Amino acid sequence: MKFKTLSVSVPLIAVLFILGTFAGASATSFSDMLIWNPFSGWVWNDEPFSYVHQRPDGIINSASLSIYGELIEDGSILHMAGTWDAQSQIWTWNRADLTILNFWNHEILDVTIFADQLTGDPYDFAFHMLSSEFTGDYTPQNTEIPEPNTLLLLGMGLVGIASYGRYRIKRKGC
Repeated sequence: MKFKTLSVSVPLIAVLFILGTFAGASATSFSDMLIWNPFSGWVWNDEPFSYVHQRPDGIINSASLSIYGELIEDGSILHMAGTWDAQSQIWTWNRADLTILNFWNHEILDVTIFADQLTGDPYDFAFHMLSSEFTGDYTPQNTEIPEPNTLLLLGMGLVGIASYGRYRIKRKGC
């Protein structure tokens, strides 16, 4: 009789254990924002401007990079938007008059902007970076079973076995 009690509870424990194992493997969103003050973030003449964004630890499923800057000549705001294609592993940009080089470097996204194509004369140019936002979805690499979930599942299984055994003893006693 005791063997039958265990045979009913073991599949229930296994299902709960598998559900708890896969609970941490879902995609998570991330965001990293940089804002420059009026005294930093300047691109003068033909000198490139470089900066880095922190990237999450895991596999990036989708990403976008949104850069805002101001042309000092006329005060117009430029919006440069790029999207990361995980399949082809390349960035696609909405502007062709800026050269934006970027690459993944371990835990960072390294971005360099060459803005000399905005005007005909690269030596008569001033551009101020306002902000840059790096957002997207990623799957964390470490998808280990969290210890509290494991203990919770084990406790639920033991409570289930004890409750079922108690039910069987009560039923025989009546």
